[in-house]
Amino acid sequence: MHHLSNSIFQITILFFVFIDLFKTNLLIIKKLRKVAYFFFFLFSTISTPPEILYQLIVSICMIMIYEIRILYTVLKIELVNF
Repeated sequence: MHHLSNSIFQITILFFVFIDLFKTNLLIIKKLRKVAYFFFFLFSTISTPPEILYQLIVSICMIMIYEIRILYTVLKIELVNF
């Protein structure tokens, strides 16, 4: 279980870096959203035990962190331009 939480944390940090790289062009992030969701579910399938509940919990947590980070980036850009 420790390795799972470690991996999830590292993937989350990678997506933070990914979003920071494209913070000026949010259109790219919107286009790649489906791909990111696919990789979230793929990662959770590989890293969790073969139970659907664990896979859904890990995937939903990663998606929520991803969406919150996008929202934060959008609000940050809007406040700077305001």
